[in-house]
Amino acid sequence: MAKDFLREFLSSSAWQQMQGLLNEVLNIPILWVIDDSGEILLSLDNHYPEFCRIIKGNPKTLEACNKARESSINEAKKNGCAIISTCRCGLINYAIPLILDNEIIAFAGGYLNMFELPPKPNQIDDILSISGINASELLKLTKRIKLMQPVERKRVMSILVVFAGMASLLMKWMNRLFINLDWEQNYTAKIMSLSEIGIIAASELNWDDMLKAISSRAKQLLNADACAIYICELSRSELILKGSDSSLDSDIERRIKIGNGITGHVAQTRLAIGVDDIKTDKRFMDQNKPYRAILSMPLMARDRFIGVIDIYSAVPRLWNQTDIGLLSIISVQIPGILEMGRFRMEVNKELEIASYIQAKLIPESPPIIKGFDISAMTLPSKEVSGDYYDFISIDDNTIGIGVADVSGKGIGASILMANARGLIHAYTSSVTSISNVMFNMNNAIYNSTEVDKFMTMFCGVLNINTGIFTYTNAGHNPPFFYRHNGEHERLESGGIVLGIMKNMEYSEDQVKLNKNDFIVFYSDGLTEAYNSEGEMFGEDGLHNVIQNYLQDHNDNIDSQSLLDKIYNSIQDFSAGVSLADDLTIVVLVCKRED
Repeated sequence: MAKDFLREFLSSSAWQQMQGLLNEVLNIPILWVIDDSGEILLSLDNHYPEFCRIIKGNPKTLEACNKARESSINEAKKNGCAIISTCRCGLINYAIPLILDNEIIAFAGGYLNMFELPPKPNQIDDILSISGINASELLKLTKRIKLMQPVERKRVMSILVVFAGMASLLMKWMNRLFINLDWEQNYTAKIMSLSEIGIIAASELNWDDMLKAISSRAKQLLNADACAIYICELSRSELILKGSDSSLDSDIERRIKIGNGITGHVAQTRLAIGVDDIKTDKRFMDQNKPYRAILSMPLMARDRFIGVIDIYSAVPRLWNQTDIGLLSIISVQIPGILEMGRFRMEVNKELEIASYIQAKLIPESPPIIKGFDISAMTLPSKEVSGDYYDFISIDDNTIGIGVADVSGKGIGASILMANARGLIHAYTSSVTSISNVMFNMNNAIYNSTEVDKFMTMFCGVLNINTGIFTYTNAGHNPPFFYRHNGEHERLESGGIVLGIMKNMEYSEDQVKLNKNDFIVFYSDGLTEAYNSEGEMFGEDGLHNVIQNYLQDHNDNIDSQSLLDKIYNSIQDFSAGVSLADDLTIVVLVCKRED
């Protein structure tokens, strides 16, 4: 019976909308559903992250993936709640129990295109041995995978918990109430509305607007005349009206003592109350209000009391089991949604601070260099960028140029960026070679940061008198050195990214810039931009743009016009598709006469 119902549930529009919710919030669909007997009821192989799709082609890797899924299911079964873990390859996966009548009847889950920690050398060797792909291909794949920061892990877990609770409650009431009513159209619409309440958790609304949106949706769902959401202030033993549909806006911030009135009584007893006609109930405090019936229910986060939700009717009304069931589903969702709202405000505050720090780190304008022309820009994909570029004045004849990509976002990444800026300014002025600068940078970052913090960096020193540019590259996208005749090369010499392993050696190399030679520095947000067809801009796209530019400007190359050409080409290519990563471009053009 449970399996038959589960199949019906998975094919319902309610489940499809919930999948859309999770996809909208986490940028990933539910990839599999397996019932408690181990039967696969849903498997979306084509929607797995690119990393998974490629390595799963090998039987050994597929076996390892299946074992990781089985392990996550066992952990979710043991804990009875949503879990986040890692597979053998280090990719984040998750499992959500689907519960009907207090029994786990299935598990849903998938993978996030993220690592919890950077793959270690022994782990990379293990992946190579079981996957059959070559090291170069693996490096390209792993480079496109971001690290999950602690703040992101908390966000994901909060959403998974809300999603699991929503799914279980919907299954419960669909099974007990709606199926018995032969799935009348209005009940199907109500299920859709219940799912929409969960989507509020994924919205960018502030806390007050979120409560107003929930109140309005609840009022509509129960065909009522008003809805109010009270939040508990335990320090004063009071309830505060924090959210309502527009009919009660004038009462916002109204306070009720716990124990007073019907709402206060629900807060005191933690039990729901339905009054068919409040004129016959002396506990109702607002006899002058134009309401005749109330359904009041406590808001609980497990054993913790959060507040009360009230539904009002302007006429006497007999509250039936469907009304109670619908409000129960709403009331259980609200604490999780409020927690998401609080969390979002904390994150936004952190992002504001991080954004302020980063604004102080990025140069206001490129330096004026005799015999050279330089332009730069950075564009964050979200509120705060992980990209960084800088110009370091070493002496009258020498200037340093650095471009970096810091792992993660937020204050932690900004602090790492600030530390890196201080280090590179200090080392370039006191250390004799650029390779030693990078050696010291790597050790300093390794010793002073957590294991999940690292950065890629390209750093070079330009001799203004000779045009010689000496550089080293710590795992960053290799800049392209173009000669005025169109010949070009990648500036790759260096070593691994900064902060992963201690005492790593870095090689260095140099190129000589003559008139109209130039270097294009960039971050992976440029070459890894996608269009609506899923195609990547890539290095070939960058080269095509530069070659087209050279055809028109071969004798008069201007750094700003070339930068604009590259940026506009990216915008045209990815029209309608948001940047997947931060975008930084720096263009250095030699104007000096030999």
